[in-house]
Amino acid sequence: MCGRFIQSTPPHLVAERFGVEPSRILIPGWTPQYNLPPSHNAMVVRLDKDGRNTLRFKTWGLLPHWAEETKIPYSTINARAKTMDSKPAFREAFRHRRCLVPCDGYYEWKQVDKVKQPYLIRLKADGLFALAGLWERWEGIAEGLLRIIESFTIVVIQANGLTQDIHDRMPVILGQSDWARWMDSGTPAGELKGMLAPYAPEAMTYWAVNRRVGSPAVNDPGLVQAINR
Repeated sequence: MCGRFIQSTPPHLVAERFGVEPSRILIPGWTPQYNLPPSHNAMVVRLDKDGRNTLRFKTWGLLPHWAEETKIPYSTINARAKTMDSKPAFREAFRHRRCLVPCDGYYEWKQVDKVKQPYLIRLKADGLFALAGLWERWEGIAEGLLRIIESFTIVVIQANGLTQDIHDRMPVILGQSDWARWMDSGTPAGELKGMLAPYAPEAMTYWAVNRRVGSPAVNDPGLVQAINR
């Protein structure tokens, strides 16, 4: 799974990387996130109605448009690649509302002796990459007020040969050649499924980090530093 990730690249540089025009950057009050947890806002790239890329905040944890309330009794921060086209929470978003989640790295935990040791996983190129995502728009009454909530989930798949020692699943990392096709509403489902493969292990790396990352309240650059175990 993917339960924490990093978005430390400033919005204007994310926009350059993902082909978003300056007028389509809608990221008010951004601050670097070195330990981004579920239920928080994250930068997401999606297509606008006119078919152009836009960069927006969305809440991590997909809220289906048909939900009667803003809280649902199960986790939707991740959608499994094998079942997202059939699961009620995700299938319509998979068909019509796919997105890219800019990412500078993500964390996973492994049981080591009697503690859970966190690891930071990144690309060896040490650059910004894209996770496959689905997004949704919910409109309804919450706490007596009309609300609109845009949310997203990260697609996960079986881990590759490098990361399987830490966790049996990993987020789907899309190569740049697949970005436009993933978001395009006209891309056939079979072609979309073909993009969902474990990323090349030789292009990735990981290292142990301080267990402070376990607290969602902690958010500082020091979290990404390797520690000796």
